[in-house]
Amino acid sequence: MFAAATAATLLLLRDPTLLLRHPYPDPQQQQQQQQQQQQQQLYQLQQQQKQKQQQQQQQQQQQQQQHHHQATQQQQQQQQQQQQQQQQQQQQQHAAAAAAAADSSSSSNSNSSSSSSNSSSSRSSVDLLQLWLERRPRSTQQQQQQQQQQQQQQQQQQQQQLSSLLA
Repeated sequence: MFAAATAATLLLLRDPTLLLRHPYPDPQQQQQQQQQQQQQQLYQLQQQQKQKQQQQQQQQQQQQQQHHHQATQQQQQQQQQQQQQQQQQQQQQHAAAAAAAADSSSSSNSNSSSSSSNSSSSRSSVDLLQLWLERRPRSTQQQQQQQQQQQQQQQQQQQQQLSSLLA
């Protein structure tokens, strides 16, 4: 220590401008630099927190979009099932009507061969009524079952929508 101090004093004696070229650090400047560094660190931390929040928001949005996409797919599938059931109902009704028409034409042909045209027309209308009454309960039962299925599917849709909104 003593040798270093004497060497420093000798250097200063030889060249007094050394202090001007290498001044001692100012404590105020050191404090300012430390404050600036702390502010920069705080700013960086704030930026990192903002980035994390943005990433979390993006992840939440992606999850919500996925839930919404799944819900819409389920709705589309259930709508397709309902359409298929309605088509089946219509086909069954058409088939029942065609069978009734075929039965009525055969009965009217047999009636017309045995009696006059007036009696055959009245008998064919009676036959049509009988056939319609016989086949009506079957079609109504099928319609009731299909309506119950549709109601169950609508309830499932509503429950899935509620669960996707709550999730």
